[in-house]
Amino acid sequence: MSSSRTDAMSAMLRKQGFVEIDSARSESFGDRLAVWKSPGLHLRIVRDRGQVFVDLASPLVPETWWHLDAVQEALKLSSPNEPTGGDSLDQTAGLGEFLDRHGEGIRDAFSAERISETRAALEAIRRRSADRFRQEGESGPEPGGG
Repeated sequence: MSSSRTDAMSAMLRKQGFVEIDSARSESFGDRLAVWKSPGLHLRIVRDRGQVFVDLASPLVPETWWHLDAVQEALKLSSPNEPTGGDSLDQTAGLGEFLDRHGEGIRDAFSAERISETRAALEAIRRRSADRFRQEGESGPEPGGG
């Protein structure tokens, strides 16, 4: 991420009540890690060899990070105009709007009253993803896929 994009994102997160609690940078590939926390929600942004990943955690279980895509799916928050995970460097551009729109709902889902239900939904998504990956591995490479 460019310095100006990082600065803009940092300002947006601070405006929303987040405080940066950890960061690391590697010059070799431009990799970066930033961990932010706010009341009710922890956020981790990782740039690894040009790919950007956004993960969320509940302060009640801060050692368990959930990819933004899984949280969106579990809470039924996805829409074409919102950030998605994986290899889109532009996903962070929509993060502020996404948090404005869904931050309260995510914090609620990660609260003491709902964390068990939310974790069960997220674990089910994780299992389905692992099953799909395993099935794809067992079927071998696609024809002509090198």
